Amino acid sequence: MAGNLTTLARASRQLTALYVKQTLRSIHKTNSSTRYGQGMRNSVWKYFRNPWFAAVAVSSVGSLSWIGYKYMVKKDDFIKVTRVYAKSQDSDIDRDNKMPRSKQYNFIAQAVEMTAPTVVHVETAATNRTMFGDVVMHGSGSGFIISEDGLVLTNAHVIERAYAVKVKLYDGSELAGEVIDVDIDADLALIKLKTKKKLPAMALGSSSQLRPGEWVIAMGSPLSLTNTITAGIVSTVHREVPGLHSGIQYIQTDAAINVGNSGGPLVNLDGEAIGINTMKAVVSGISFAIPIDVAKEFLKNAQLRSSTSKTRRSRMDYYIGISMLTLTPSILGEIQARTDKLDDITTGVFLPNVAAGSPAYRAGLRGGDVITEVNGKSVKASKEIYNIVKAGEAMQVKVRRGTDDFTFFVTPESKF
Repeated sequence: MAGNLTTLARASRQLTALYVKQTLRSIHKTNSSTRYGQGMRNSVWKYFRNPWFAAVAVSSVGSLSWIGYKYMVKKDDFIKVTRVYAKSQDSDIDRDNKMPRSKQYNFIAQAVEMTAPTVVHVETAATNRTMFGDVVMHGSGSGFIISEDGLVLTNAHVIERAYAVKVKLYDGSELAGEVIDVDIDADLALIKLKTKKKLPAMALGSSSQLRPGEWVIAMGSPLSLTNTITAGIVSTVHREVPGLHSGIQYIQTDAAINVGNSGGPLVNLDGEAIGINTMKAVVSGISFAIPIDVAKEFLKNAQLRSSTSKTRRSRMDYYIGISMLTLTPSILGEIQARTDKLDDITTGVFLPNVAAGSPAYRAGLRGGDVITEVNGKSVKASKEIYNIVKAGEAMQVKVRRGTDDFTFFVTPESKF
């Protein structure tokens, strides 16, 4: 296009120069034969009628019009292209990747897609003694596969006193399981599935590298349902929760953890398990998970015990069937900021879960209760209750339930 414009401009200049030359010659001839003024007027009129003038005028006007048209078209095309690019550059990227935006940027869904096949539903059967004889009680919870040969990690309270374990996989199939190791203090248990097929396994991350503010996903398979997902952020990485599970610094998160997804994995955005869902506090927005580094140590010790045929079942001879959380001043402060039901409570032990059919359940305790006194003395830490249960002593328990106080009598029973 640039070459055509140059050629056209050169031709126009040549025509104009030729016309000027012819005009000057005519004027010179006219001035020599007539008076100057009359000759000039006649000459000018004559030149306007000259065919050379018409040719040059038409050529010049046409050239300028053509150049202007091309400029405007090109400018308009440029504006159009710029607008289209500004409007659809993201769409162009999406088309180049051949993937919709929901697939590219939905990072939580991507992590869930990677890990969902490893999450399982755990069903148990246990025998509980009652005044009418032994009664079979059924319980359930969640877990996740950590090895291709069928090792499943879960909470100890999920398989508490179980004599039979059945595990439902992501695809709906069911497998029998055997409890091969338990650590009551850490609230961890290991189940071996009876299968010869290769199973999907969850990758284990590192909780030591976890930072407050990171996105996490609490996964579970409650009530035989397909995986349930809740997401949130890490509130505190090393939350000291003294008591029954002594020495563990829990991960605190606002992702909802409940009885159904207890035992399931707490997953980061890389699809790695960085914790084991354990308990929810009195109000929503405060939940706790066992760090995966604690679970790694448990698995390491379980492997050592397996090689020596010394399976660890428990260091407790008795149980009452509760999970406990000491209400430290910091935890209590966060709870009181969300509800006014515990405004007059300064110390206590929260019960996230009470196993159905357990001694505590039969006595009247329920999940969500807060133990404020045991045997007439204020309770400051779950360790105090742990020591009484360990000794097998009957106890009088005062609890806060909602805005009301209740008193129950609980007698520990042999655990295994």
